Amino acid sequence: MEKQCKLCKKILSIDDFHKDSREKDGHVIICKECAKAKTRAWSTANAVKKQASDKRYYAENAQGILQKSSQWKKNNRERVNELARRSYASNAQENRRRNQAKMHTWRANPANKTHEQERRAKQAQLHPGKKAESLRVWRLKNPELAKAQIDKRRALRRGATESTLTAKEWAFIRQCYEYRCAYCRKKQQRLTQDHITPLSQGGSHTASNIVPACQSCNSKKHTGPPPKPVQPILPLGI
Repeated sequence: MEKQCKLCKKILSIDDFHKDSREKDGHVIICKECAKAKTRAWSTANAVKKQASDKRYYAENAQGILQKSSQWKKNNRERVNELARRSYASNAQENRRRNQAKMHTWRANPANKTHEQERRAKQAQLHPGKKAESLRVWRLKNPELAKAQIDKRRALRRGATESTLTAKEWAFIRQCYEYRCAYCRKKQQRLTQDHITPLSQGGSHTASNIVPACQSCNSKKHTGPPPKPVQPILPLGI
């Protein structure tokens, strides 16, 4: 069965019209699309009135609305997850920054920090070996990040006054030196991190105290002064 919309004049299926028992054929005289457009136009023209009406309705039916929303999310879990992924991906960098800030604030609370430690301890007891396995997989997928963490801990054990060098900063420093040794200028597949002021003499494991060096030059320098003047790279904003 078909019907003509009174507004757009299109001949559409009867299913494209909302039901209305007051009409002869049991459906309203305008199609669903025209009804939506009409509602949007009214909402735009009466924004203040619409907002007040929505607030009043929510205040009177808050519990029912929350229950219905919760039930819909349970019944449409895949769609909810897909919409959330799209929303996050549309502005991933800002969302990541906001989430990190929230987590940092949450962890700053001593009670929350204790709660998190207890939760992790329980998980470790329930799933022995799972943490070690997940860490192993992460290290295989992120070798540069894993090495940066190991280097930080090693530097602190060797007496570094500060240890903040990140994997991104180290990659930037090597790129600025064109992947060449800062002393002999030879291009190397594997460059080591040479501390201009050695850690044993109060140096820091930071971008301002590190230059790339081949294994040979690093070994020759050892804990002595640089064989020639070098300019550290300061990767600001990374």
